[in-house]
Amino acid sequence: MSLTLITHPSDAEIAEAEADVRAGIVTDYLAAKRTNHRAGIARALFAAMSLDAASPDEPAVMDEIDAIRWSVAAA
Repeated sequence: MSLTLITHPSDAEIAEAEADVRAGIVTDYLAAKRTNHRAGIARALFAAMSLDAASPDEPAVMDEIDAIRWSVAAA
């Protein structure tokens, strides 16, 4: 029988993972928007709103998506 040491991620690793999730949501939104895939757009928006609701003290992902939407609309 072998034993495995259970380690906890560092604060930096947690922050990096959270940033990856946020970037992934924005990337998914942009990919769906580029192909006009409505279900993909809705999924990305739902994921952004869910993450924002779950972490109210963090910067809102919807703010990033809204900034993209407004910049495209202004162009």
